[in-house]
This record gives sequence, C-alpha cells and structure tokens, in this order.
Amino acid sequence: MTITKLELKRKLIHLGSLVIPIGYVFVSKDGAMIPLLAVTAFFLFFDLVRHHSQTIRLIYEKHLIGSVIRQRERNRLVGATYLMIGACLCVWFLDKPIAIVSLHVLIVSDTLAALVGNTFGRTPLFGTKTLEGSMAFFLSGLVIVLFYPRVPPLLGVAGVCVATLVELLPLRVDDNLLIPLAMGFTIQGLAVL
Repeated sequence: MTITKLELKRKLIHLGSLVIPIGYVFVSKDGAMIPLLAVTAFFLFFDLVRHHSQTIRLIYEKHLIGSVIRQRERNRLVGATYLMIGACLCVWFLDKPIAIVSLHVLIVSDTLAALVGNTFGRTPLFGTKTLEGSMAFFLSGLVIVLFYPRVPPLLGVAGVCVATLVELLPLRVDDNLLIPLAMGFTIQGLAVL
C-alpha cells in the first residue's frame, strides 16, 4: 500500500493547521477565539453552501480546497471544517494547555498514522486502519504529551490512549472533531479527580 498524491497533499495541509495550537500558545482564549471563529465560519459557510449552489461548488472545488476532497466528502462536510470546529470547541471548553496538546496530537499523530499506515501498514485492523498506523499515532502522541510540560504525564498518556482508540475505530463522526475533544475531555476529566 502506498500513499496517494491526494493523501499527501491533505496531510501537508493538515500539518499547516499546526498554526492553531502554536498560535494559541501566544494569545489569550479570547485572542484565539476571534480568528478561529472567523475562519471556522468561512469554512462552514462555503462547505454548506457548496451543496446547494453550483456556482459556489465550482468556486469551492476550483479555488479553495476542492483538489483535496475525498470522494466521501463530496456530499458532506470536509475534514478541514471538522478540524476548525474541533479547534474552536477545544479552545472554548478546555484548559489552555490541554487544548494545545490535544490539537498537537490531532494534527501530528493523525498525519503520521496516515503516512505510516498507508506506506508500511501490513496488519489490517478496521477498514483501512492498520496496526502500524495506529502505533505511529500512539507513539507520536506519547512523545508530544511527554515533552509538553504543562500536562501531567499520566493524564497525557490516558488522553493519548483514548485518542488512539478514536482514531482507530470506524466511527461515523469525523475524527478531526472527535480526536482532540475525546483526548482533551479525558485529560481534563481525570485532572479533577
């Protein structure tokens, strides 16, 4: 199995969204929410309207992110929109360090899971998910939480375990939304125990 040019483009764009958690390090919650909400509204507007307007669909597919849409995203929201919604929810509901580490894990670990799984994956688990891709997700997530000083290591490891399961399982909701929320709420919930 090899990674397609489409998937490689998608993962490069995915890595570009690291600007969200890195930027959040330097600003307040309010300072992050204003641009996040604006960009999310932009993505959501075009993503919804493209289903009802041929003109908007053509603009969207030709000039925005149409060249990296998966077939299954043609009639639903794209992963980038879910990522932006997930980022807004993380920043709004989670403590800042937890939101930052959860978004890092989503962006880096999900990218590595796809690259490793599609390139080296030999052991199928669920659908297109492989043991090798899931291990790449888990190990890279561990590195992120263990080197991020503002989240207690044991809580971070628990969050990565939950995030790995969410990434692996064939759930109906996009993992760009579920991974950071599941990880973040796991860490935040355990922190109050």
